[in-house]
Amino acid sequence: MDKVIALNCPGCNQPVSTDQVKCRLCKRPIVVQRTSEIQSMPAVEMSKYMNAYKSIVADNPAHIGLNGALAVCYINMKMYDKALDVFNKIMDDNVDNPDIFFNTAVCHLRGKKPFQCQRSDIDAAIKYVNAANSLQPNAMNHLLLSYIKQDYFERKYLQVSPSWRDELEAAESYGANEDTVKELCAALNVQMPREITKRFEAPTPLPEPNSDVSMPMSNGNSDNASSPSILSSLFGKLKRR
Repeated sequence: MDKVIALNCPGCNQPVSTDQVKCRLCKRPIVVQRTSEIQSMPAVEMSKYMNAYKSIVADNPAHIGLNGALAVCYINMKMYDKALDVFNKIMDDNVDNPDIFFNTAVCHLRGKKPFQCQRSDIDAAIKYVNAANSLQPNAMNHLLLSYIKQDYFERKYLQVSPSWRDELEAAESYGANEDTVKELCAALNVQMPREITKRFEAPTPLPEPNSDVSMPMSNGNSDNASSPSILSSLFGKLKRR
């Protein structure tokens, strides 16, 4: 287990420690674990985080959490090879952390659609997601597996088991929704295919009944010409002519 280290918040420079989740002052994460925590940061802010982690890791090279945080910053900056170097360095000493395995899988896709990736990277990504899922089964893991298998195996007419549909059903059983899809798209820097996203779209609401249908207006006169008796009388006079 990592020792607690005192540091300055990468966001606001307030004194904090690694056992805090968020800075009390700026409310930003201190030791990030997933790209979703920092994906909305501007590039300048991301650089501050990355440089802060580099400096701290230089003094604490064995700290798993800070190394992982630096690697997540590399992913967000699309520096996948650098991130892989960090994850490979800390993985053997931290085999019970599902986030490390998940993020390593993301690195192997390198911000590309699976269809465009080398088979070796696809196999590695699946291996690491399965490792993450064995430690902590969840919707995100199964959704990533479904996406890889749909975009690579289905599009190349290759057999794989479980299939992408099986993985998608598993993701749904763990509560996957539109937010899960958005988070994964942001982490991978891609758009999901319609075959997957349509399963999580909110149903289109039925149109409201039309309350503006025009109805015959009455002027309060019982002898209104639109009444059946008046119409019958007029019709009879026309017929006699």
